Amino acid sequence: MLNFKEFKTGKITMLLALVILLTSCKKSSRKEEITVSPATEKQSPFKVEYNSFFNPPSYFPPPVYDFTQNPLTAEKIELGKMLFYDPILSGDSTIACSNCHQPFGAFSNVAHSVSHGIRNQNGIRNIPGLFNLAWMPDYMLDGGIAHLDIQSIAPIENSVEMGSNLPNVLKALNKNKAYKRLFKITWNVEEIGSEHFLKSLTQFMLTIISSNSKYDMYKQGKVSLSANESEGLQLVQQKCSGCHGGELFTDFAIRNIGLDSTAGNTSDLGKENITGRKSDRRKFRTPSLRNFSLSYPYFHNSTAYSLSAVLERHDSLVNISPNLDPLLQTNGKTGIPVSPEEMSKIFAFLKTLNDNTISTNPAYTSPLYQYVSDH
Repeated sequence: MLNFKEFKTGKITMLLALVILLTSCKKSSRKEEITVSPATEKQSPFKVEYNSFFNPPSYFPPPVYDFTQNPLTAEKIELGKMLFYDPILSGDSTIACSNCHQPFGAFSNVAHSVSHGIRNQNGIRNIPGLFNLAWMPDYMLDGGIAHLDIQSIAPIENSVEMGSNLPNVLKALNKNKAYKRLFKITWNVEEIGSEHFLKSLTQFMLTIISSNSKYDMYKQGKVSLSANESEGLQLVQQKCSGCHGGELFTDFAIRNIGLDSTAGNTSDLGKENITGRKSDRRKFRTPSLRNFSLSYPYFHNSTAYSLSAVLERHDSLVNISPNLDPLLQTNGKTGIPVSPEEMSKIFAFLKTLNDNTISTNPAYTSPLYQYVSDH
């Protein structure tokens, strides 16, 4: 039996209860496939084999992530959550993934305008929310990471975020007897390698689905929208759907929306840093409108703190540049005009996209209740 003192990360000791939980889960859990409609199967690029841990609404599009290459299990998801909340992944064991990606902000961060990492260093970009990741074609605000399974390497190896590297993280995990035991339980491996470490993190992140907002209840016929909310939905469909369309309220595209001359870090070249092409200069990810009011500040450089500031920027403060997205240029005019009355209705609707269960769902929240101090 594993001794309590075997699981140490910094000054924290893990309770044996979690190991027992995972072991029993290993013995009793069964993959529960859900039926996928023929239409969904036809649209999906993969043979979809979901289980009870990934069960999005029927009106969501088919995911991009290939679950056949990383089938979800209860114990792997729980291991991924432990890793997500454990500062052992950083260079000095002070910063966990959850330091920046917090449940109460829809896994973004409302306390810091940009990433805040090891040794109190600040990054240069806003912290995006981590939800509905299975539908993303690529990752990071500039689209620089091609697959979710390797996305976690970027913050780990960023010198101002987690300040470590993959070999050092694996070395730390392999020195930890309890993690060795947990990886043996979940993956049946003696040595913790990069594939199983990264796929464990992926498993947890894949389960963070935002689909329990008032809007979702409306889609399911359980509630009605108010007059203002309904008119706000129509306005979003009319004025915003070019970028924020569909049930995910984003097309995940990388765009230049005319922020070139605004405050913040103007040296961040966006997608150009990845491709080297000037045509990609200052192009960044289109965020989802889901959880809009839970995940401020806004834009890649965190230069807006309110809906009115965001809409004003899209209306009259769009900076013309060679790379400005065509959707913000019409007949020689830039921007998307929105009146104060329309703004009020749009805001009323956007509040229906907040999924407050993300911050309270025990499947997502910190496992710190399972930890006790070493002193």
